Amino acid sequence: MDGSHLLYEPINQLKPIGDSIWMVDGPIITMDFPLGQTVDFPTRMIVVRLPNGKLWVYSPIAPDDGLFAQIDTLGEVAHLIAPNSLHYWYVPDWLQRYPAALVHAVAGLGEKAKRPLHIDQTLTETVPEN
Repeated sequence: MDGSHLLYEPINQLKPIGDSIWMVDGPIITMDFPLGQTVDFPTRMIVVRLPNGKLWVYSPIAPDDGLFAQIDTLGEVAHLIAPNSLHYWYVPDWLQRYPAALVHAVAGLGEKAKRPLHIDQTLTETVPEN
């Protein structure tokens, strides 16, 4: 099975879910598991426009030029959030597109990540100032 049954169409499109909050369903990814098994998973990210007009992107999905164009119309991407050891993979790609963004990640992710990951701030229970 190709995993397409897991998609929430349309993918790579901003879907408003509240005032200044959008969800974006992304492409299917395949994860490797022990004993040669693979499992397909859908991807999803959240975009929030902060009171200062800047954007907070939670769990960035695979880069897509059309999606970047949509996001650019919303405002400046200021924060990229890597919430755990599974939802960080595309943060470096997004940081390349938005080099001024701060990267926030869970403690220890820099050491566990399977690709180079620049981290500006460790996520805590305290909300960042800006």
